[in-house]
Amino acid sequence: QSVASALEAMDARYAALVSRLDGVDATVPAAARPFFDEIRDGLAINGLRARHQREAYGALVAHRQADLEPTSAHTAAAAALLAAARITTTDALVVIARREQGYRYLPIERAIGGGVDCDADTNWTTYAYRYLCRTHTAFYWRRIDELAAAQVEGAVEGVAIEDVVVEVGTPVKLVLADQGLVAATVDRGDGSIAAPVPGPNLALVYKTAGIYTVRVDATRDGKPWSWSAKLAVVDAEHHTGFSGVVDSPDGMDLVEGMLPALVFGYAGAGKPVVGFTAREDGAVVPGRFVELSYAGDASSFHGAASKVLVPIVNSSDAAILTDVIVGAADFEQVDADQPLVLSGQMSTASIIDGVVAVGKGAFEPTGARKLIASTLGYTPDTLPATVAFQVSYATK
Repeated sequence: QSVASALEAMDARYAALVSRLDGVDATVPAAARPFFDEIRDGLAINGLRARHQREAYGALVAHRQADLEPTSAHTAAAAALLAAARITTTDALVVIARREQGYRYLPIERAIGGGVDCDADTNWTTYAYRYLCRTHTAFYWRRIDELAAAQVEGAVEGVAIEDVVVEVGTPVKLVLADQGLVAATVDRGDGSIAAPVPGPNLALVYKTAGIYTVRVDATRDGKPWSWSAKLAVVDAEHHTGFSGVVDSPDGMDLVEGMLPALVFGYAGAGKPVVGFTAREDGAVVPGRFVELSYAGDASSFHGAASKVLVPIVNSSDAAILTDVIVGAADFEQVDADQPLVLSGQMSTASIIDGVVAVGKGAFEPTGARKLIASTLGYTPDTLPATVAFQVSYATK
């Protein structure tokens, strides 16, 4: 009630200042042009940032209102505000590109290089953390858009599955939460279809292990509507709970309390899968399990992947806070009474992002890089892109 109106007023004031500068643009001497343009771009981006925050967080407020009082008006408001935030991000990219032409770091391609993840080439700047790359890609705008979309668009989907890694024969509860869905049908992914769905809840039971894609088709607001998610049905489901212990690198035991619990098994012969969860009961939400390549040895469980996203969690409220990237990931349990071991190459950039996200303002990127470098025994300048990573999980 107070912040949104303040941001709206801020947006208007910055827009007015930019308009005043536009009015005198033609009178600016050539020698003063670089300073004038930088001031105008600075005012413009500040106004857009205020607008973006009002729209993105306003979308989340409307989404929460739709939870508390389900109406099409609240749902539509959330979708409209999210769409507006994305447009504002695009507008910000225009200002950023214009300002980059005034950079004193040349060539510009080197100053802003690095690709989407800011690690695609060698860093030539004097800053160990590539803030110009993050600026170039509007990372701190797009990231908020993505997080808001995960909530708002997930709500608009109107379908929920409580657990996507289950044993053969275990009922999978599918909930059609959106009362606006009409004539819904459910393709179970095993060749059978429920049509029409008799009510808001449906129990899916699978007699054979495998990876199944569940699809819901319906009509919503007079238009075709669909939703889908993958399920992993395993021969035997194994749980670790929150038992992860970091074996290496030294110093990374500080994240042990934020490691996810694992659920693993074989979704048929030669199909190892691992799910990540922040819940005590081991339920895995859609999109949080990985299909691994079969290692083909005598281990009790063994699978690998070129890259996995390991969530950092808050188990007290079952929240997933951020992800850590582990490349060349390997999951192995030698015997059933031995730990499940995750090993691979951990991206230090993703750990830095995680510290910033989990810290909720306590750390900015440069400070987070210093912390991680010190923890791992490096300096900010010598911190490598990846470090060897290993976690051992005792199984239940």
